[in-house]
Amino acid sequence: MEQLNKGIFEQLKEERKNKAERELTPGEMKYLFASFLHEFTPCFKNSSSVHLFILLIITHFYFYGMENDIKKMYNSNKIKNNQVEYTMDNLYSSLQEQRKIGRDSLMKIYGQKSLGDEYLENLAQPLVLLNANEIPPKDSFLLYERKNFPFWVFELVIKGKGHVEIEAEQFSVSPNDIYILPQNRNHMIFSQPDAPWIKRYFLVIGTLPEYLLRSYHLENKFYFPQCKGEYFRHLFDEMIELFQLKSHDMNDRAAGVLLQLIQYLAKHAAGEKPLSAQALKIRHYLDRMLYKKLDLHRMSREIAIPRNRIIKVCKEELRQTPYDYFLMRKIDISKTMLAGKGVLISEVAAKLNFTDQYHFSRIFKEKTGRSPSEFRMEAQRRQETE
Repeated sequence: MEQLNKGIFEQLKEERKNKAERELTPGEMKYLFASFLHEFTPCFKNSSSVHLFILLIITHFYFYGMENDIKKMYNSNKIKNNQVEYTMDNLYSSLQEQRKIGRDSLMKIYGQKSLGDEYLENLAQPLVLLNANEIPPKDSFLLYERKNFPFWVFELVIKGKGHVEIEAEQFSVSPNDIYILPQNRNHMIFSQPDAPWIKRYFLVIGTLPEYLLRSYHLENKFYFPQCKGEYFRHLFDEMIELFQLKSHDMNDRAAGVLLQLIQYLAKHAAGEKPLSAQALKIRHYLDRMLYKKLDLHRMSREIAIPRNRIIKVCKEELRQTPYDYFLMRKIDISKTMLAGKGVLISEVAAKLNFTDQYHFSRIFKEKTGRSPSEFRMEAQRRQETE
């Protein structure tokens, strides 16, 4: 017990040092107490020792003028099954008074009103990866409140539970949830003491995140629950690896990973699942064969997927048969050709490997409701008016 008590006073001493020797506020004292209690309650084997431990801590805090506040915390918690159970309201009200502002090196650089000349180049880039890592449980029981935070932060919860507040929006986050802390906004985050979270995150600066989120209509969406696919975790792992390697093209590659993540989040928000590995392989093959004829038996051999499986995956994930997907992609290309000048309809048919011009015209009208010549005239009229 003496060793544990010494630890809390060492923590208090360190807090004073960080706060330029000023006295801690009541809210900060309560936060230290909650953190310390959560850390060491499992050391005790029965409820009587827990009661004794709490009473001893209350005695120590009494000399810091915290008697009433600590008693309120003690009385508001329930002792059950040899553990202290925090209700969410009690935890939130006690932590809300503590304001832990980030003081890391990045905040010292980018949190200033005037940025140093050596960092101005970063502001001109679409994306700069500034940090990426995993937050272990020992660092998760902290409350962070940040005002006008100058970075974009993307976080994936691997384990544990916590709470996020962004401006007026509040979310309770669980494993497999992803949330975004937007740039130049206010936010507050903390984990539950009985379920400290493990998170993977990356922190970036630049115009690209806002542009991509707006392009995918996610500019006002910050919380994405139950992103269970391995591809989500893989993308966060890839960001961490990029940051650790720090190659010359780190930011360019990070931009590609961010694009993939936001694409997946957009599909997830719309209730769509990203394509499976088999669907991606099938789609890639079909796209590479657009100027040739399609033979499913040959395709099956070349990509090592049974023919029946190819058809099934296409219907389930591409929402059409392989042949329908193949034809529609050909029609899309033919529209671009027909909108140009000097290309005959027979030449379009030949380039896209249709049997002849009549076969192409029949398929084109079947898929678009217009003949190739009608489409060409409409396209030319639009170009003239523009």
